[in-house]
Amino acid sequence: MSWQPGQVDDLQQILTLLRQSQSPDTQIQRQVQARLESLNQYPDFNKYLVYILTKLLDEQEATRSLSGLILKNNAKSHYEKFPDDVRSYIKQECISALGDRSPLIRATVGILITTIVTKGSLEQWPTLLEHLYSCLDSPDVNLCEGAFGALQKVCEDSADQLENAPSQPLNVLIPKFIQFFLHSHPKIRSHAIACVNEFITPRATALMSNIDLFLENLFQLANDTDSDVRKHVCRALVMLIEVRIERLIPHMQQIIEYMLLTSQDADDTVALEACEFWLMIADQPICRDVLQPYLDKLLPILCKNMKYSEIDVIILQGDIDEDEHIPDRIEDIRPRFHRARTRQHAPNLLDDNDGTSQPNNATDTNNNSTPANSQTDQHLQHDDDEDDDDDDESGVSTDQATEWNLRKCSAAALDILSNVFRETILPILLPILREMLFHSDWQIKESGILVLGAIAEGCTYGLTPHLPDLVDYLIKCLNDKKPLVRSITCWTLSRYSTWVVHNEVEQNKFLIPLMS
Repeated sequence: MSWQPGQVDDLQQILTLLRQSQSPDTQIQRQVQARLESLNQYPDFNKYLVYILTKLLDEQEATRSLSGLILKNNAKSHYEKFPDDVRSYIKQECISALGDRSPLIRATVGILITTIVTKGSLEQWPTLLEHLYSCLDSPDVNLCEGAFGALQKVCEDSADQLENAPSQPLNVLIPKFIQFFLHSHPKIRSHAIACVNEFITPRATALMSNIDLFLENLFQLANDTDSDVRKHVCRALVMLIEVRIERLIPHMQQIIEYMLLTSQDADDTVALEACEFWLMIADQPICRDVLQPYLDKLLPILCKNMKYSEIDVIILQGDIDEDEHIPDRIEDIRPRFHRARTRQHAPNLLDDNDGTSQPNNATDTNNNSTPANSQTDQHLQHDDDEDDDDDDESGVSTDQATEWNLRKCSAAALDILSNVFRETILPILLPILREMLFHSDWQIKESGILVLGAIAEGCTYGLTPHLPDLVDYLIKCLNDKKPLVRSITCWTLSRYSTWVVHNEVEQNKFLIPLMS
């Protein structure tokens, strides 16, 4: 007989705490947190949590999900100390709730399952994969989606376990995932591609032996109506550029045209994944040959994508005019470029001074953990509050910069492509730049200044005849009423500082005003 709560009062006490923890009052939250932590001394507490998550169908979803997330945190901290009967009950109830009617509860169950697999091992839950696999063919869409959601999380967190398991489960799972690329339900299609994508970079044997079927079904989803599906298709193609480019070369023209279209997708998350393609292809020997015919289409797209999004403008308070009346915060006045001495390059495009800091998980375009090898990608980051004493890279605090986005990726792509094609791109870019720099919309003007900075290294020779006018224009922009325009102007001028300093004829005109 399955476990049942021993005391109704105990169950109600935990439910009350879970409800109170959602209070906006921080004092109440702290009190509830302390009480919940004290309950960990009782072995059955975790049984109560999974019972609330999976059995109390009439309870509010938020309370049920919170119960599951607290259990997840407990498992993450001390799963190895859970008694065997508690572990067995949790696993049993997770399996029973895979098809819950609530997407939130199904997602929470999936998180709990992958946490247990990560803290233990697949060998300690030998029936899990077989059960999840069997659920994929269920006519109950909720059960199929719940099983796929759990599988996706396990693939993300335990890809090595799956690939190295003695039973070789990927030999069965990957063909099954590929089959579901064409499922009628978009959420399931999305899960299926995401599962397979986890095994592209590690070149899993089971995937490489099914690569033709994978590509065939992937190409059929290129114009899928679901944005998550399109996002995963783009991500797959970007990773394949690195690991199996020879399989893509016969289709390269269609892929480039697809990425040009998708880089302009109405959904920025899709456009961002597509834009990663230009970073990745720029690092390949075939770049010049395959992209040359498309530069007149690609470069305007990248320039357009470098405009701040509306949400960025709000976060960065960029629509404020003169801001002298607003007190500077400590993070506002912290040195932005002090780490330049540890770099081979000048301060670069992705310092959060221009709102373009790079993520830790950006696509690897240079066979290491750093994106494409341009100044745009080798960004300097702000100090963490506690890590000012060394010269290691540190994280960007959330109140200083937004995450890796379409603007940053497009700027990085333009930077590295300008290093590939050099001055040959200027006949395309200069008319675009002229329009952007003198546009009445300050956001377009600001992005034009960013474009000018992005191409500083790659197009130096071709830009030299234009620099007297451009630097004069930029110095005037230092007095722009928009703080973000002044900020990006400072950065772009730093990219041309060598020319300013060494141009002795024009020093009185440029260097002295710039230093002032």
